Amino acid sequence: MHEFANGKLKELIGDYSDFLNYVPTSFNTEMDIFLTHVTRIDSVDILHKFTCMELKRGKCDKAVLKQLVKYEEWLTRKRAGGDKEMVQGILVGYDFTPEVLDYASKRKEIEGRTIRPIRYRVNSSHNDLELEEVNVV
Repeated sequence: MHEFANGKLKELIGDYSDFLNYVPTSFNTEMDIFLTHVTRIDSVDILHKFTCMELKRGKCDKAVLKQLVKYEEWLTRKRAGGDKEMVQGILVGYDFTPEVLDYASKRKEIEGRTIRPIRYRVNSSHNDLELEEVNVV
């Protein structure tokens, strides 16, 4: 969360205006991270996108993917007025099962929407995490 507060993830995630962690949903679960994205047009801030992030310390599998899609649907209904284009999902994990990457690829092809898989690695020499987006074709 310090990285979000210091703006260090804007290059990877995109420009965001607010972020929250552990956001309760109506499913009695918590979204790991929620971001809002605002664009300024003629000195007026316009909310144009929401991001939900699911973090896993290991491999992201079908169950994790289903959880993220559920959060996307919830945000679409509760915050985006039914506009699916306003919501993006990001999975962060150490690795991803082939079916998760396949779904992300097919969703991009069929719906024109993505689930962005981001892989983390531990850089022990800097005691830090390195994040890298996984390219889905």
